[in-house]
Amino acid sequence: MGEVRIFGIRHHGPGSSRSLLSALSAFQPDAVLIEAPADAEAGLQFVGRTGLVPPVALLVYALDHPTRSNFYPQTIFSPEWNAAQFAFSNGLILRAIDLPAAIRLADPPSEEPEDSEDKLLPTTNQDPFTLLAEASGYADGESWWEHLVEERSDPTDLFQAITELMTSLREATREDSDPWEVRREAHMRLAVRKAESEGFSRIAVVCGAWHVPALLKKSSVSADQSTLKGLPKLKTTATWVPYTYERISYASGYGAGIRSPGYYEHLWHSSPETMAQRWLLKTARLLREEGFDASTASVIEAVRLADALSAVRDRPMPGLRELADATRSVLTNGHEEPLQIIHRKLIVGVRIGQVPSDIPTVPLQSDLESLQKRLRLKPEALERKLELDLRNENDLERSHLLHRLAILKIEWGHIQTVSGKRGTFHEHWLLRWQPEMAMHVIEASRWGGTVEAASSAKALEHAKSADSLPALTSLAHDVLLAALDSIVPEVMHRLEDAAAAATDTRSLLEALPALGRVMRYGDVRKTSAESVGHVFSSIFVRACVGLPAATAQLDNEAAALMVVAIDGAQSVVSLIADAEREQLWFDALQVVGDRADVHRLVSGRVVRLLLDSGRVDSDDASMKLSLAASVGATPSETAAWIEGFLAGSGAVLLHHDKLWNVLDEWVSSLAEEPFMEILPLLRRTFSTYSKGERRQLGERVREPGGTSKAIEESLDEIRAERPLPLIRLMLGIGETGDR
Repeated sequence: MGEVRIFGIRHHGPGSSRSLLSALSAFQPDAVLIEAPADAEAGLQFVGRTGLVPPVALLVYALDHPTRSNFYPQTIFSPEWNAAQFAFSNGLILRAIDLPAAIRLADPPSEEPEDSEDKLLPTTNQDPFTLLAEASGYADGESWWEHLVEERSDPTDLFQAITELMTSLREATREDSDPWEVRREAHMRLAVRKAESEGFSRIAVVCGAWHVPALLKKSSVSADQSTLKGLPKLKTTATWVPYTYERISYASGYGAGIRSPGYYEHLWHSSPETMAQRWLLKTARLLREEGFDASTASVIEAVRLADALSAVRDRPMPGLRELADATRSVLTNGHEEPLQIIHRKLIVGVRIGQVPSDIPTVPLQSDLESLQKRLRLKPEALERKLELDLRNENDLERSHLLHRLAILKIEWGHIQTVSGKRGTFHEHWLLRWQPEMAMHVIEASRWGGTVEAASSAKALEHAKSADSLPALTSLAHDVLLAALDSIVPEVMHRLEDAAAAATDTRSLLEALPALGRVMRYGDVRKTSAESVGHVFSSIFVRACVGLPAATAQLDNEAAALMVVAIDGAQSVVSLIADAEREQLWFDALQVVGDRADVHRLVSGRVVRLLLDSGRVDSDDASMKLSLAASVGATPSETAAWIEGFLAGSGAVLLHHDKLWNVLDEWVSSLAEEPFMEILPLLRRTFSTYSKGERRQLGERVREPGGTSKAIEESLDEIRAERPLPLIRLMLGIGETGDR
């Protein structure tokens, strides 16, 4: 029978990897068994493939349920990755021996994230590593392990020490209650016995340190087979996908990870003698790139401080804690912003892996990668702002791709609203590629083999099942922006049917913004706007006719929703700028503003829209505010009218004295109890104003009588008269105004 050596490692540990490679070179095995799902073994054949660059992950998913999947990430410093590379470069047998993902995925998904894959040990009520760390003067078990293993320079007898330590810990904690851990270890024991029976002379087993005693445990084949008997399975497949350091860190919410992958990569590439100096040089370089000061002298001082701290703390070399303390004290002077940048970009890291195109995957993934390459849209782990000029053919195709992916719920990009760019041919996106998007691509592949075909099929299915007019108009908007021309007629046909059957005025109003934007920007995007024009006109007319009746007798919640719908329709009227439609719309608003049975919030909003459009003047608006604040109205009703009237901008109060005076008199007349009642409403309204508006309103309040004196006094008449002679000379007019 062959010799079996079990090497207990920490997943994603650079010190574990370095010690493991040294031990494998000394052992010279002819078979390497690693802790990875047995049904992912086919993916291991690609480990030596050029272009497969960590961080990457084996993605194992159920063929009939793509949402059921597991990632098994690997970094350049992961022990399993290096063991696989060792086997590939030496022509050895490489096998995955962990419990198949097909069994785990058949179990209903838990509400809690799985977090036992990469930790030093499964979660227990009393973590023995924490107890050991505290007894040794460390804050936690992770720091203790990093010091003793990951930052270790001498691998001699390391794995024997790990075996003895884990055996003692498991005996002390008797941690055998997790059924999944029991099944995993039974499966690994069976896989090791199978390798022994095949005649391998030297077998290296690489697994998490916690499992070492279980694999050495005496257990019969029949007992292990009984443990696994009858477990349900799903049909699975595996592929490699790019991964990110952020996703592999604890900061991302991914439990099976490490806190500092960027720092661990630095440890992997550095010698102990130069590790601290090179790290602080990288830190200084990053700070300079971000616009902070970091001189060479400061770096030297930081290195000295890190060395001094390690000596005081009885450590052979500075660790991350010492380097962080030195950075905080010398390079950033304790300021939080640069420390956050260092943590995100260096300690965690922003690296994203690469997977070659010849590794088998679903057709949709291949098509997406081809489009990304052709359109020069490289997936990146860091947030990236992308500004598109839709007059440019390449940018227009980029926009189509991002909108199509959004339909498929592959949210690589999020469109941004940018001040000053509304109503132009620009689009602003915020791009960020997350590893789980690979799973979303696989899930979306059931709709088609290309991005266009899949997004068209999914959008058409949604059009058939949509049960509301706003949902259909939003879908039609998305379809047109994504340039899915083949399904536009069918979507528009269903939209027409839904519009004809709709009777709720608010739904009609909510349907207008999406269609209006298509009509306004159709030519810029090379999208046919005619296909929505007659639908828009029909909905618009019916909404205007039904608006007065629809705004009567509303409760508070319905009134708030109606205000949002009215504002949306108003934005479309302003966007399209059609005189006939404007007249129809403002006539409807005029009727609403004159009705007594309309909710005060709606009434106030309508009067504000009429004032801004010039349909009523400040005298009319002041009169309506006076009526809203009359004796017959309760304070809450008046506050609702004011909230509707003033929402969004307080500039109207700065320029119309009558409105200011009416509001001032009403507030001044309130007793303490009603004033405290309406105060939250007023605060909510004024909180939406810009700082400049709030400052000007505050200055006006301080003036005696609250008039516009503050604004008037801001004009210096003497200074204003100085340029008049020059202006007259430029215009060719005399002192009296004669030419």
